[in-house]
Amino acid sequence: MGFSAPLAVWFRSELRDFVEGVLSRDAVEAAGILRYDAVRRLLDDHYARRANYDNAIWALVVFGLWHASYVAAD
Repeated sequence: MGFSAPLAVWFRSELRDFVEGVLSRDAVEAAGILRYDAVRRLLDDHYARRANYDNAIWALVVFGLWHASYVAAD
């Protein structure tokens, strides 16, 4: 039987600095695919507990890491 990692909590605490680094204004704008204001609004709503965007944040973090490693590195 599997289990879910408490990403919603981690993104608000232990992993917040990591998320902020991966999804910084510079990183998001450098990728040129996402709108930083939309990413920022999503993060702010999650941090303030107005919504739970843990799955969306996870997807954005994975995309940001992939982009930095494979696209921007070229």
